[in-house]
Amino acid sequence: MTPELPEYLRRIKYPDRILRPTRHERIGLATSPDLGDWRRHPAGPLLDNGPEGAWDSRFVVDPWVVGTGWRWHMFYYGFDGEHAREGVALSENLVQWEKSPWNPILDVGEAGSIDSRHAHKPCVIEHGGTWYHFYVAVDETERCVALATSQPV
Repeated sequence: MTPELPEYLRRIKYPDRILRPTRHERIGLATSPDLGDWRRHPAGPLLDNGPEGAWDSRFVVDPWVVGTGWRWHMFYYGFDGEHAREGVALSENLVQWEKSPWNPILDVGEAGSIDSRHAHKPCVIEHGGTWYHFYVAVDETERCVALATSQPV
């Protein structure tokens, strides 16, 4: 039998600074010739926040980059202050990225589903012609790792 966690471990308390409506996070790039000496790329953020009210207006974070031969896919999650959802951006050179017009590609689920609050933190692989998209699903009380699949478009 698994013991029940104490209350202080069941509820995560976030400092006010994290939930401030003015806080914005974006994706940048650093490169290294030896995995020890890292330099920030001068291009600034590679992906910026969406406009006010957009699904990714506050956060554009946690990139997961996958190469497909001639194009790069950056899976990431966006946050609007209420829900986290996942999107994808495409690049041919790893520096200039364009958000997909189909974003968000993974939205929150219906009320009562395992991802009714957040669907975020992507980990995506392709195997045998199918894309496997692992993500953190959050409802009103719990979180778990979930899986979505897709065939190439």
